[in-house]
Amino acid sequence: EGLDSRPPQCTCPLIERGKLARAIELLSRYGAKAIVLDLVFDRSCPVHDAQLSAAMRQAGNVVVALGTVLEGERVELSRPVATVTGYRALASPAVRAPHGVVMAVNAIQGAWHREAISGGDGETLFVLQDVSVPLGVAAAAVARGYNVADVEMVSAEMVRVGGLAIPTMYALRPHLLAPFLPQPAPEEGDHVFLINWWGRPGRFPAVSINSLLRGKVAAETFHGAVAVLGASHEEQPTPFGPMTGLEIQANVVGTVLTERWVRPLPTPVHWLLVGLCATLGAVLITRLKSLAGVPSLATLLIATFIAGRMALAYDRWLMMAPLMFASLSAGMLTGLLDLHRQRQEARLLAAEMSMRDRVASEVVHDIRGHLNIISAMVERLLQHLQRVPELQVDQEIKRVIRRQLKALDAEAATLLDADPEREVRVRVRAFSLRPLIEELVEDLQASSPRHSVHLDGQDVELMADPELIRRALFNILGNAVKFSPGGGRIDVEIAVEGDMVSIAVTDEGIGIPEEKQPALFQRFSRAVPDGANIPGVGLGLYAANRAIVAHGGRIELRSKPGMGSTFIIYLPRVPTPTSDDRRRGRNEQASPRSGRR
Repeated sequence: EGLDSRPPQCTCPLIERGKLARAIELLSRYGAKAIVLDLVFDRSCPVHDAQLSAAMRQAGNVVVALGTVLEGERVELSRPVATVTGYRALASPAVRAPHGVVMAVNAIQGAWHREAISGGDGETLFVLQDVSVPLGVAAAAVARGYNVADVEMVSAEMVRVGGLAIPTMYALRPHLLAPFLPQPAPEEGDHVFLINWWGRPGRFPAVSINSLLRGKVAAETFHGAVAVLGASHEEQPTPFGPMTGLEIQANVVGTVLTERWVRPLPTPVHWLLVGLCATLGAVLITRLKSLAGVPSLATLLIATFIAGRMALAYDRWLMMAPLMFASLSAGMLTGLLDLHRQRQEARLLAAEMSMRDRVASEVVHDIRGHLNIISAMVERLLQHLQRVPELQVDQEIKRVIRRQLKALDAEAATLLDADPEREVRVRVRAFSLRPLIEELVEDLQASSPRHSVHLDGQDVELMADPELIRRALFNILGNAVKFSPGGGRIDVEIAVEGDMVSIAVTDEGIGIPEEKQPALFQRFSRAVPDGANIPGVGLGLYAANRAIVAHGGRIELRSKPGMGSTFIIYLPRVPTPTSDDRRRGRNEQASPRSGRR
């Protein structure tokens, strides 16, 4: 733009030093209290160094940055070339960036050396050589007219630069327990103070040197201010986002000038907060049952982060990493322990259920034996009474007695069929299906006169276990009655479809919601609406399905709420139960679409 036309002999890197000299003259004329050159002067320029030195000498308030070279974990400082003079002070631009994030500055920078005091008890003395102060501290000291060379380590927690008293910490440790562990003795310039980020990215007014030299910036902009000159293209991460080196140094200057020192919370307070966060994390996971507590735990972590930001607003340092780690680790540990406890309880419950099933099976087996004896004795008694004219028994009473004994036996057999540990044994023989169903329909009609039961379809010769088929149909028909509490029509239809026989049982009951259908053939599963008083424990359909699957068949369900249900049993006319069918019949149902009981 016509302002950077350099003569051939100029060796200035980055920016022509003649322009810097003119900028310093303008800033001094505009009333800047301090001028900071955050630039490296490691190479002389025969054309412009004298002009720059004269401008700095005349201004009298210029602070020049030392060159910095990182040697391992040590920062080496270098002075400008001998041809650049006239500055008021030299200072280091180095900052502390644990985990790559700029957070603090060393109040004293240089090299510590151990020296034994002669005589006495051999006490070790730490001597600081090549003393330097941070660039922002030097700028603030110059702005207030202090002697930057007057550096004193007042105590382990206080450094004085001229008239500036800077409270410091021994170190800014990156590990989680930094706020809680005793701090070591100060070595290697470990006196640090935290930067108070009172200037967010883009908050500080930034102008180009060309704009300044062209007179496009008002003089009032720099009156009583600290001006920092340097390159603005490189950024470093900070707690509030990426900032240029100029913005970071401006924050350091603002921290020192306002004397708003960020101090860590006392160690007991940190420990108290760690315990509180760990307790909250554990309680959230425990009360909200593991995975359900994860969102609440995430909310706790976010709240901890916000609390850390709010603490900074009051110039207090709340180290968030230990608190977040305590919340997360306590929550995870509690969740794992709770999960382990639940698994142990599940194993104990499964063992207890298995023992109850075995006991129930034995009891039911004994009950069926007694029922068989009672049934046989009742039949003999009825036959005896029939031979004595004066002791004739009403035929309806006989049917009721026989029907109730059959129902009781079927209920007991259902308990055995519903035991997943027992194999469903199929005793195949030829029988006619329709008479078997007619007997069940007759008994059902007699026991539930509010329902109208109709049987349709031709007779079919089956090769199957008639007792298992009878019990399966008994449960499905009983299911239709129970879930039609207001009465109504129940249709039973027999049909032949190729090599399969279908038995469809349709009722006009309350129906089953679609979302509850897939699970209803499982053990103890039911679809009773809220508030309804329908008896049952959820074993009938499970036992019926096991019996049908053991024959190589299946059960399907079609139902809609308020429109009744249709259960369709599909059986092969000549069953060929495979080992897989027997295994499924023993341990679990097949895959019917849904069911109920």
